[in-house]
Amino acid sequence: MGGTPANSGAVHAGSWQPVALRSAERAGRASFLEFFFDLTFVLAFIQLSTFLVHHLSWPGLIRTMVLLLPLWWIWTSVSWTADLFDPDQWPVQIPVVVVMAGTLLMAAVVPDAYSFGGPLFAIVYIGTQLGASAYFAYRLRGHRLQRANLHVLFWFGLTATPWVAGGLLHGNLSEILWLAAAAVDYTAGLLRWPVPWLGRVPDPPPSRGGEHVSERYRQFFIIALGEALLTSGLTLSRTDFDAFEVIAFIDGFLTVALFARIYIHRAGRLLAAVVRPQSASSLLVAHIHLLLIAGLVVTAAADELVITGPLDRPGMAVLVAVLGGPAMFLVGRMLLSYWVFGRTLWSRPVAIVLWGVLLVVLRLTPLIVAELVVTLTLVGVAAHDAQFFRAPIPTRRLR
Repeated sequence: MGGTPANSGAVHAGSWQPVALRSAERAGRASFLEFFFDLTFVLAFIQLSTFLVHHLSWPGLIRTMVLLLPLWWIWTSVSWTADLFDPDQWPVQIPVVVVMAGTLLMAAVVPDAYSFGGPLFAIVYIGTQLGASAYFAYRLRGHRLQRANLHVLFWFGLTATPWVAGGLLHGNLSEILWLAAAAVDYTAGLLRWPVPWLGRVPDPPPSRGGEHVSERYRQFFIIALGEALLTSGLTLSRTDFDAFEVIAFIDGFLTVALFARIYIHRAGRLLAAVVRPQSASSLLVAHIHLLLIAGLVVTAAADELVITGPLDRPGMAVLVAVLGGPAMFLVGRMLLSYWVFGRTLWSRPVAIVLWGVLLVVLRLTPLIVAELVVTLTLVGVAAHDAQFFRAPIPTRRLR
């Protein structure tokens, strides 16, 4: 899916019902269809965090992140489609619902994606991307919006081979091929889908606000927060509810609540002022959110491990998950702050360095101590945020 903005109205294609563009009056509001589509990622995030729990190692972390990349790209594509076209019209609803079904199938396959489920995972991903792009390219024939979909179709046609080959192969070859294919997909998007002799898809004119796309990023981040809470709650329900298990659950909840506070205050709230829809800058902001989401997936996995074994002495892999998830989140939040304000606060890199310094010491303590250290550090980061942003801070210019 792809596109470049045009004037409000309808794009006619023969005798078919026109594909209506999102009107200016509805530019800032997400639709019911978009919320419905987001529900598929509740399962996707649960499956990814569970996969990481069962494969807790550096290779397991890499494999989890590789599986996240195509799922995130699908969400970004649908979000941009709904930002450009009217999601209340059936010519837009049909492909979105089809992609939703494909995403749900991919999420269901995640536990077996590197074995017998690999071909299905890869074929569904490439099929949804090629199918949606071909659909809109056909529906938009004769209109300048067709060009972006043709360019996207070209690039996904190129990466179809490594995606499918990675699904058919097992072991390290799968993740190598999939990681290479995902790198091409993401790079092509950032470069505006360049095609030999045809050039790139041009950035849109600065005529539309970023209210809708920035709201979609916030909503999706809430979905990821909800998955982390759901995972913690389900994990606690399978325990004996002893004191340390309950304390670990409460501490995990506080960590997620602090993630929400640190995200939204204040860069998350002011995204609309610096994001231009359908532009390379908007895609870069999407990739920053990918890092935030990845941090939440790792944190959800770590919370499950802490709740089920709060007094265990942590191995290095478990400890890296407990500290690494919040660290990934803070790195993403630093990048988001820089994008919005042109600066970032010193408390975030200091927190990451502190966790790195304490890594060896925390190996000698019960697992719950490491999680408590993370929570207390995040309290300090949130307090510093509140102090620094007490006065209004100007945002950077629109990208």
